[in-house]
Amino acid sequence: SSLCDAIDLIDRRSTQNSSEGSLPGEVVSYLQDQQQAINQELTRSQISGDLKSRWMEVEEHLTDLLRISSSVRPGSDSADGSGTLSWRGYVDEEDFVILQDDAVQIQNSKGRPAWNMSYDLSGPLPRGPVQMNIDQTAGRGRVEILERPSRWNDYRAVIRITDSEGGSDYYMFTLDWVSEDTQ
Repeated sequence: SSLCDAIDLIDRRSTQNSSEGSLPGEVVSYLQDQQQAINQELTRSQISGDLKSRWMEVEEHLTDLLRISSSVRPGSDSADGSGTLSWRGYVDEEDFVILQDDAVQIQNSKGRPAWNMSYDLSGPLPRGPVQMNIDQTAGRGRVEILERPSRWNDYRAVIRITDSEGGSDYYMFTLDWVSEDTQ
């Protein structure tokens, strides 16, 4: 597989499903894997500053592309008040993922701001009490629910991602919720 293959796949999918609005999962995975491999190689190698700055520019474009690809999936808002947020990206030291209604935001606390992020959101977070569960599937540090939705925080969830090792790491987590009003 090569980057050209991934771009061809994006082109084919976009002409087949022009209304879908997101990248195919295998393309996102491929791009993220390649980005991680290149970052590891740059960390090990003595590469010129010009090449590193060109790569940082490519990373910014990848981040934009993945952000555009991530979206709330239409028609998936569950009538029972349940939902899922699947988030992935690179974190250096500490970032917060904030979910309120159908908006997902990142707030940097320490280190380089998170990059190459993308997410899938099945529907809005209810404006009421919910039970939440988080499942971390990648990342050497810790992912935890810092704030649960309540009337005191205007029904938002705050997830803290802490990477205390040197450098950055790739993180993935899934946050599930179900409204307490429907149980």
